[in-house]
Amino acid sequence: MTLALVGPLPPVRGGISQYNQSLLDTLRGRGLRVVAVGYRLLYPPFLFPGTSQFDSESTRPDDAHAVLTAWNPLSWLRAVVLLRRARVSRLVLQHWHPFFVPCLLFVAMLSRARTVVVIAHNVLPHEHRALGRMLNPLLFRRADRVIVGSSSQRSELLAIAPAVDARVVPHPAYDRFFAGRAGADAPGTRHFARRAELELPADVPLLVHLGLVREYKGVDVLLRALAGLRGQPFQLLVAGEFYDDPARYEQLIRSLQLGETVRIENRYLPDDELAGLIEAADAVVLPYRHATQSGVAMAALAGGCPVVATRTGALADVVREGENGTLADPDDEVSLRRAVERFLDAGLDAWRARRDTIAADARRRYSWDALADVITEGE
Repeated sequence: MTLALVGPLPPVRGGISQYNQSLLDTLRGRGLRVVAVGYRLLYPPFLFPGTSQFDSESTRPDDAHAVLTAWNPLSWLRAVVLLRRARVSRLVLQHWHPFFVPCLLFVAMLSRARTVVVIAHNVLPHEHRALGRMLNPLLFRRADRVIVGSSSQRSELLAIAPAVDARVVPHPAYDRFFAGRAGADAPGTRHFARRAELELPADVPLLVHLGLVREYKGVDVLLRALAGLRGQPFQLLVAGEFYDDPARYEQLIRSLQLGETVRIENRYLPDDELAGLIEAADAVVLPYRHATQSGVAMAALAGGCPVVATRTGALADVVREGENGTLADPDDEVSLRRAVERFLDAGLDAWRARRDTIAADARRRYSWDALADVITEGE
């Protein structure tokens, strides 16, 4: 069997690029022949809100072909020619936004692959949902199998494309972020080592919010929730590139008098730095108003870090109250404050003692091999 993975790959930034890289490594690790077809650029520069679409510290995988540009049909033809020459029998498409549907649908229809598998990271996008309802079903109906990350996403998929073969495979744990890390293998041991490197006192809880900052991520809800933690010491680090106006959040921090406890790092975090913050943090806090799945959560759990999150999308499935984190209702600052309080009341020592267990459990429950099994099923 010859497979093809079509989707973003390093050095293109983003969680789906990292996801695709891990999946590529897993499939090739099974001895399968995999043709990797990536994008030259994801978005036209005038539509891209960030500083760069590329990570200068990552490199393209061996034998990957960065040929696609979503708005250039000539590049679609080049991808089809490549796939036909490779005699691809199974085509795997990474999908997350209706902007890419025309490109992916063209490739799926002309590639001559016997089987088409779509991995739908978002059945409907966070924004432009009406466009998603119009375009996304065209791609889903063309697929022989559509993989989603949660039961709620499966329900949403079947509502717009009732006849598809819908499979639920939770986002695998991002253990690759921690491979070859300096220090002892145990996440609990690395926690104290990273805190010492960052000169963080052991008795002050460090909460971190990682990844792109957008309105649906709920950072404003988190700030208002933490403002109610009077008398409880903590530090919050919001680290990631802002796709919203950072001045809005800085003003909120000032008005809530959180200047001494909240720090903002408005920049893209390379993988190594992201892993270091996960290891140093006492909890990763994800106060999403709505979500499908979260690569940040799966990186945190793979690194043994508890997660405080809202009950939305796959987060409601992977975060288990009192075991690997705590849960709150979405867009509810009181519920979120209480979830943070439950986390703190359990005691840092108790959570730190569980870090090895949290990491091992996440890697066992959410493996890349489980995803690969569903992709290759039937061959």
